[in-house]
Amino acid sequence: MKFELIYAKAFKKSFKRLSHTDRESVSEILTRLANDEVLEAKYNDHALSGNLKGV
Repeated sequence: MKFELIYAKAFKKSFKRLSHTDRESVSEILTRLANDEVLEAKYNDHALSGNLKGV
């Protein structure tokens, strides 16, 4: 199942500020999510730490 991505204005502004390599990484991740593909293990959910622990 393919999903359509709709970008908020705030996301577009933040995306412009990223370096070229970071943009490529984010684009790859978003494409995989839109195509309902599995992400690499380093992008999976993880336990929160610091002041966000337990939230």
